[in-house]
Amino acid sequence: MDAVAFLPDGGKVLVEGEAQDVVRRVREGDPTKGWEGDPTMRVVLQPYEGLRSGEVVYLFEVWGVDAHGEPYLAMQSPTCGPELIERLVAGDTTRRDVIGEAIERQRKREAEKKRTLMERMDECADKLGFALQGENAAHFGGKGRLIPVQGRKP
Repeated sequence: MDAVAFLPDGGKVLVEGEAQDVVRRVREGDPTKGWEGDPTMRVVLQPYEGLRSGEVVYLFEVWGVDAHGEPYLAMQSPTCGPELIERLVAGDTTRRDVIGEAIERQRKREAEKKRTLMERMDECADKLGFALQGENAAHFGGKGRLIPVQGRKP
């Protein structure tokens, strides 16, 4: 059975089969996707001003109510299909350690930054060592002798 949804600007939207089923699964749950459902959540079709003047873009928004009774925006999507449930599961903070994930991402960024810095320093040390070996060879016993730079031996 199809339903009609009313928009804030007075317009109407026909909600057909799959979209209506997604709205039901948001509230009641979808065990195939690992979503337990939340009876406080609702799906709203919200109009936004587009990039071009006079253009209106509609996004489906999923709103919930937190433990303090305050409404919160759980997610936005241009479509109301099965991917909406998947995105809700992926963004569910009660299922995962959000702070731990943020700390882990930060550690990985810092490790990558340190690795990149060490690679650049090694490259500079190699270039400096080669320059010293070539240009100042006579002062250091000929071109055959290698000079360690910063305690590293090539």
